[in-house]
Amino acid sequence: MTGCGYTPHSNTEEWYRLLRLIHVITMVGQRLMYQIFIYGCPNKDPSQNLRDYLNEIGLADKYKIFNKDQKEQILSNTGCQYFDISLLFKVIKMACDNNMADIESWNNKTVSKLEHFLTQLKNERNYLYHNLPKMTHNEFTYKFERLRKLFRTIVEKTSLRFYLSQETRKKHLRELHIQVNYVWNHLLTPQEIRNLDKKISLKTIKQRGAEELKKEFSIQNHVELLPFNINSDVKLDLLSIFSKMLITYSKDPEGEMIIDHKNILKITNCTTNHFASFLLLTGGSGCGKSTLVKWLKLMWAKSNLTVPGLAEYNLVLYLECRSHHIDSLSKLLKDHLPNTYSSMEHCILCYIRQLKVLFLLDGLDELNKDSRKVIEELLHFSKTSPHTILCTSRPEKTREFLLTAVLNEYQKHEMQIIGVPPEEQGLLVERYHTQLVSAGKSKQNTEDLVNYVNKSCHCKEFYKFPQNLVNLVYLWAFQPEQINQVTTATELYVKINELLKLKLCQRLLSRDPDADIDDLKKAIEDFWIFLCQEALEAHSCKDIILHSHSVNRLKTQCKKNGLDFRDVAATFLVYKTIKGKEDREQQLSFPHNDTHDFCVAQGLLLAVTTKSRIYQRSLSCSRIIRRTLERMHKKNKQKSMDITSYQNVFKHMAGLLSMKENSIKESMTQELVELFKEAGVTRKEQWLDLLSETKCDLHTGRYIAEIFKNERHLEITSGRVASFSVLMPYLHPSIVSLRLADDPNCLTSLPSLLEHLSDMKARITLVVGRHYRLPSSTNTSGHLLDCLLGRHSRCHLLEFEGGLGAGMMATLPSTLTILRLALSTDDQASAFLAHVPSLTNLQYLGIHVTPEVSAKALRSLPAISVDLHLSDVGTDGESRACSVAAALLPHLGYRYIRFPRATLQEDGWRRVIKGLGMKGVGVSWINVPLNISPGQSHLLDALTRVTLGGGFSGWHFNHNGW
Repeated sequence: MTGCGYTPHSNTEEWYRLLRLIHVITMVGQRLMYQIFIYGCPNKDPSQNLRDYLNEIGLADKYKIFNKDQKEQILSNTGCQYFDISLLFKVIKMACDNNMADIESWNNKTVSKLEHFLTQLKNERNYLYHNLPKMTHNEFTYKFERLRKLFRTIVEKTSLRFYLSQETRKKHLRELHIQVNYVWNHLLTPQEIRNLDKKISLKTIKQRGAEELKKEFSIQNHVELLPFNINSDVKLDLLSIFSKMLITYSKDPEGEMIIDHKNILKITNCTTNHFASFLLLTGGSGCGKSTLVKWLKLMWAKSNLTVPGLAEYNLVLYLECRSHHIDSLSKLLKDHLPNTYSSMEHCILCYIRQLKVLFLLDGLDELNKDSRKVIEELLHFSKTSPHTILCTSRPEKTREFLLTAVLNEYQKHEMQIIGVPPEEQGLLVERYHTQLVSAGKSKQNTEDLVNYVNKSCHCKEFYKFPQNLVNLVYLWAFQPEQINQVTTATELYVKINELLKLKLCQRLLSRDPDADIDDLKKAIEDFWIFLCQEALEAHSCKDIILHSHSVNRLKTQCKKNGLDFRDVAATFLVYKTIKGKEDREQQLSFPHNDTHDFCVAQGLLLAVTTKSRIYQRSLSCSRIIRRTLERMHKKNKQKSMDITSYQNVFKHMAGLLSMKENSIKESMTQELVELFKEAGVTRKEQWLDLLSETKCDLHTGRYIAEIFKNERHLEITSGRVASFSVLMPYLHPSIVSLRLADDPNCLTSLPSLLEHLSDMKARITLVVGRHYRLPSSTNTSGHLLDCLLGRHSRCHLLEFEGGLGAGMMATLPSTLTILRLALSTDDQASAFLAHVPSLTNLQYLGIHVTPEVSAKALRSLPAISVDLHLSDVGTDGESRACSVAAALLPHLGYRYIRFPRATLQEDGWRRVIKGLGMKGVGVSWINVPLNISPGQSHLLDALTRVTLGGGFSGWHFNHNGW
């Protein structure tokens, strides 16, 4: 790295004069302000830091106005004597006595007031530091004497404000005279010059560098509404459409925790011996990695404080890892900070090392030889600096990178994007489609789309990736009748591709009405096939950009078929502005990595099926995909084939195969599963994702089931029902826990899964949370028990949670040890209580009684552990709640009585507690919603302990599915 030297100004007489002015205002001005602070805060102990002093005088809330650097000064310098002028100015304005904290005094422009001259001193200091004006000898003399006069005036005004004696005033004036004359009569020492030069350079980078970056990032605040050139004129502000994203954070040894995207930088504040942090953010294609990085850049540029820790960074630097024109850290700085870089080229790296910098590296999986050099240099450069490096990547090979490339000096964090939470998915499509309507690109109803997305619980996993939702909006705008035919990303791309071809054909026909429509369709299809082949070529060269030779071939193809290249290219591709080695240039590219991978999958499937037909007698089909790829890489003279880069391609290929006839599936599925293993699909969660994202059938499930064959205990959630429905015929678990948070009626694969479980000698847990927490007399879990416990069932149901109609209560098996049941009618309650004696193995009972059930339909429960949920209790239901609890009271009392969705206040809970006591109810704990104050909760707890022998507390019902 280039050694650290002076700035270009520092070897001139003008620069030395400026340094002397800055020196005098820094040294003398700071001492004057510190003296005023001492006089203004006479009760502050020198050993007491300013934060504690502000708390003591009732100004604790004012501490938040200080920035991070100032807070560090405050905590490290208890005496405050080393505070800089800016910080002292803030403190004096806020905390000093004798009206110094009076806002009107500071706003008053009267030149006779001390506040006016302190403001002038602060402004003079800022002007010199921030503008670094040229300084002739005459200008220097004039400004120096003006500062001398300002200092003297401040001493005089301070003496008057704080009633100082004449002797003290004269003493301060003598000290001032000596200090100012010393600077006038003595040249700065080399060390003083170096210190000032460094201080000014750091401030210059902080201010001017940040201004350059924020200007650049603010210009990049728009995103294309849809990733197709056909709508390139429709753009919108990123901040207006960005949606909440959930991220899992691997926090060893505590396991995984889920965080909001806004808290992505908070984890770097963990206590650690490491100075620099490395954050690896992974996620599948289309999950929003690049958009999140762009959002972080924009939030920093806007000085937005809603992202904890973001405003603390002096600079944010960004690198798109697929970029070819930047191959060093110096070039990255020059690219982002051209003006700042040119003013201090020889020392900028030295100063950057001392600043708090956030490096955003987008697309680690797309590294090329140039960007790899940048990252390798950066990892060594930043290891002892207050830097944070945040990398995004697809999951393939990132573990290897984290363990080998990232040095031990870094605090390492791993995160993975889950996606948009279900409650935000409707909001996201609403924002997008509203913009389409506003731009005149759609005539469809936005509310209908939002309702469809919100009600499509079977697609929540599919909708969690923003790219799928954006594509869904496009399909809704132009072919809404197709929307409920897609449940995978591949199906969505197929439909959109058909739509793009149709719109292109219509556009071309509008220009030439006499053209033959069949010929046009064939020409467009031929171009699409040719484009997919070019996509396959580009992928083998690890590039999403189409190079000039590829573009020329596409133009030739269009010319051959009589198509206008500009029209065709604008349908399937986008122009991206690329910063070249010399200047900016426009290059054709696929709209998104995932779009590119889909085209590659189409090209690969076409190549494979063609070769398979040609070589079916002499070539084993078990390696046809691999051989096709190897041939492609050899043709493009690639040294080796990185099979991990094809993981998403294989996923789309599997999705395409699921739409093909069985004979083609048979010939390729087994090899595809083996290729997935080589491409980095190793964890069981990845295989389950693959099954649901590609709509695999039982044939594919047979090969993937091998990976799960040794699993004896299976945990199945709503999102995994479809995956396990194709695996279960080939598995032999001994324990299966099926826990459904969603409406089971939306899980179309659930009956098939239950039938498979019914035929197994396994211990089963079936939890239908929705039917327990939101019971209905018409929507119950009875049909699920029918599937599971049919006439020839071999399984053993050990745990069940849900709701049953009165006629289904008798089907509850005696094998149950744990039961949580909702009762919403008197008939249900009577039927269940009549059946309870048959449940001879029951050890725990959770029972949810709704307001529709009367106490007269109830009787005492057996002597087992019981939790009682009494929902929706209001002031008119207090007495009934007490009667219900008393009627069901088991011999041992209740473990918990909980009141979800209750609307009672303190007085109501006091009446309920006393009512339960009068009826002899015993309970260990009463839990109520968190809508009462801690003080009242404490009093109610004391009453509960005296009256019922148990405790009382608030409970997070919302966090527990209520």
